[in-house]
Amino acid sequence: MKNATTRLADLRMSYASYLRLGLGLAAVGLSGQSALADTTWTGATNQDWNTATNWDNGLPLDAANNGAAIINTATGNFPVISSGTSVTDFDVIVGNGAGTAGRLDHTSGTITTGAGNWMFVGLNGGSGTYNISGDANLNAGALNISAWGGGGGTGVVNVNTSGTINLTAGQN
Repeated sequence: MKNATTRLADLRMSYASYLRLGLGLAAVGLSGQSALADTTWTGATNQDWNTATNWDNGLPLDAANNGAAIINTATGNFPVISSGTSVTDFDVIVGNGAGTAGRLDHTSGTITTGAGNWMFVGLNGGSGTYNISGDANLNAGALNISAWGGGGGTGVVNVNTSGTINLTAGQN
């Protein structure tokens, strides 16, 4: 028969075991969770927007992610869209954060950010340039140039296209 001290020690051991198990399960559950899956351009392979290895978290094409395609590269292997592209349920951010510079050249194909998603050029103190030319098309919820974020930003949009720019929520 166990005495009170032995039972108390068993309870402490049991409580500690359950606590460790609960914390372990919570850590495993949280590590597999990704609410907003932003993906940042690295240009590791080439300048092709549609090459998955140019992004740190894969192509920004997954409608389930609702994240952002972030471009903070303005020289070297900056991204070029030269064929059909659909960026559904993603924001596109060119130049995000103080001291950053981003550039996106769009010569053909279509960017469609999806309803309620925007394109930012120069955000949170960043500097961005979006060059749209050829027969390229932009369909975005809104186009924000040098706007938003605590630090403002510097944005340039150069338009020389026979395509269209469709903004359902306007331009800022």
